Amino acid sequence: MIKALYLGGFELPDKNAAAHRVKGVGKILSLQGVSVFYSGIYRGDTSNLDNQIKYPSSISEWFKYLFSSRQWIKIIEETNPSLVILYNFPAISSKKIIKYCKKNNIKILGDITEWYTAEGNIIFRCIKGFDIWMRMRVINYRYDGLITISKYLTDFYSEKIKTFEIPPVNSLGNKILKNSVNEEQCLKLVYSGSPGKSKDYLRIIIDSLYDLRENKFVYTIIGQTKESFLEFNPEYNLPLSELGEKVIFLGRIEHQQALDFISNNDFSLFVRENNRTVKAGFPTKLTEAISLGIPVITNPHSNVSDFLIDGVNSIVIKSLTKEGVTDALRRVMKMDRSEIENMKNSIDRNQFCPENYLEKLSVEEVIKC
Repeated sequence: MIKALYLGGFELPDKNAAAHRVKGVGKILSLQGVSVFYSGIYRGDTSNLDNQIKYPSSISEWFKYLFSSRQWIKIIEETNPSLVILYNFPAISSKKIIKYCKKNNIKILGDITEWYTAEGNIIFRCIKGFDIWMRMRVINYRYDGLITISKYLTDFYSEKIKTFEIPPVNSLGNKILKNSVNEEQCLKLVYSGSPGKSKDYLRIIIDSLYDLRENKFVYTIIGQTKESFLEFNPEYNLPLSELGEKVIFLGRIEHQQALDFISNNDFSLFVRENNRTVKAGFPTKLTEAISLGIPVITNPHSNVSDFLIDGVNSIVIKSLTKEGVTDALRRVMKMDRSEIENMKNSIDRNQFCPENYLEKLSVEEVIKC
């Protein structure tokens, strides 16, 4: 049996999107008979899982995390895998682990899901900026192959290295949903995520909802508090006050709670500017919503258009402007309850299930890398 070891900055079992990503890819491999082990990070003093690395909290710990590979190589030696997968790994550590694996005849893949721009103070920006440049432009070509999350990354690397394009997959399509009837005839919209890092735009959505405030709707924002939103957007204090209970901030909740909440809504609503960061990634919130039978309202970004059919599993926002968002929302608000329910019931919930990606991440092809 092939043994695979996944290493990276994911918090098991479901503390961040990275954890869902690696477990999804791991499921594709395990369905093909691969035994998959995970070594991620933990926050706090201790972890109840074996072979997890403490998340860096000081400057010295960050330097160790970015530039040292000793603790990771020790885990590889103890696990003795035939395949190692590094998830968005720091450049210098990656270089050392790749060298170790090739010396010991271990296949090594990179799982690449992001291309962020360095942020923070000038020292951190310089260090992180170098790490990002080195990783994306140099180190990623040294793997035996790459698992990419988006067409943008596939197109960037595929001419020089074997790539396996896998969006965020999950098994939520198998989840039995509680069919709650919306007796109030109130349109229920939801956002679940962490706004920031040049990804999601909440302000333009709130602007549009404010213009449509005479309609019956509730927009619930999971992952951010009203206080944290207003801290960076104080000019929205008055509009949010006027919207009242039509816009609700829930803050951070457990992932399973978030999924249960999403499944009891009518649409998942989010928009993104199609910059490099967004093009390189792929929204987990989209795949989760579709898998829960919830259509999405969003604009074209990354390569989500490959998976969305307007009027079937989505309402596509034509332009990333207040007018574009307002037009899409007005279109939804004109739908009656039966139209919305028919749309939800017609969604292919298994579109992003791991079983559909066995050929795209074939173990036989991985071994050939």
